[in-house]
Amino acid sequence: MTPNTIDNVTPTFAESNFLAQRPIPPGLQRFLAKRGITSPEQLNERMQFAPRIRWRRPR
Repeated sequence: MTPNTIDNVTPTFAESNFLAQRPIPPGLQRFLAKRGITSPEQLNERMQFAPRIRWRRPR
């Protein structure tokens, strides 16, 4: 089994059709703007280094 590297598992945040299909909600935009992120490209760069989120099935 290959290790979960960003390359072989996750598309970059904007590529996953999340950003393609809906605009970033205003609340999230404000939240990101405070951190100096104004464009999907910048968000992408940040997301590359974000810890992977592991989903667990709720019991």
